Amino acid sequence: MNIIQFIRANKGKSVEDIASNIRTAYVITTSSKYLIFYEWFKNHFGRQNTRRLVELLKFINFALNQYLPTASVENIMTRIRTAVKDKYGFHSIQYSASLKNLVFNKIQKNKNREDYAEKIKRQNNNSKIITLSQIEQIFADNTSDTDFRELLTYILLNSGCRFQEAYTGVFTDMGDGLISMSNIAKTIDKTRVITKEVLDGDSSKFIIKLNLFRRLDKNKASAIIQLNAYLKAKYNITSHTLRKYYANVSFYLQDKGKVQKINYLADVLGHSDPNIAQIYSGFTVRESD
Repeated sequence: MNIIQFIRANKGKSVEDIASNIRTAYVITTSSKYLIFYEWFKNHFGRQNTRRLVELLKFINFALNQYLPTASVENIMTRIRTAVKDKYGFHSIQYSASLKNLVFNKIQKNKNREDYAEKIKRQNNNSKIITLSQIEQIFADNTSDTDFRELLTYILLNSGCRFQEAYTGVFTDMGDGLISMSNIAKTIDKTRVITKEVLDGDSSKFIIKLNLFRRLDKNKASAIIQLNAYLKAKYNITSHTLRKYYANVSFYLQDKGKVQKINYLADVLGHSDPNIAQIYSGFTVRESD
């Protein structure tokens, strides 16, 4: 059964039935009820013309909109849209179609914004403690030049870059512990450059470690799963937590009189809107316990 025949045979069905039928009709190994839609799309969208691509996007949108508008579902939508952008380009008709046809409906989007605002409020009212000794211990634990998990832990904690940027960011050693980065993920202007300090103060070492990781050529989908399993077992955190650690610790080490925290976080994390950076601010940094 080709992809369009499958869509037309499954229109109007529940998301659970659709996912089950995908597993039956196609070889999809993931057990995730969300990721299955990304894997299925990734395997088939490149062979469709624009009209059929839109039909495929609308079908997945119908299925995913049956779930609550959680970050996990939003992430799957983002990954699908990114796959289209990477293949056809930012200004392509296909990418524009993905932005238009793969979104939560307006009511759900408003609920997302309300939930996000409430999450920030709860987080800032319950500030977590991170100590410099904890950061030093993570660096001490992750010195391998061959274990991709340790290399990634070092890279993400030391620079605050996104997981995707460890693969695609354009980094330059500026000397004296400073690095610059362009090709920022989730940013339209890929020529934009941000400059930041690495936490360990060794910008030359950072570039060396980054290149060692990239030469391993690890598959992104499996690397992030294995990395998060490693971090969960060792520190009970995720890769995204490392980005939060970097943001708060690097601000702690700055001259606080020069810049507001939210503006600083937005700058070093590559956000164009300071409000987005609020989610990273819920930590209080201390020298030690």
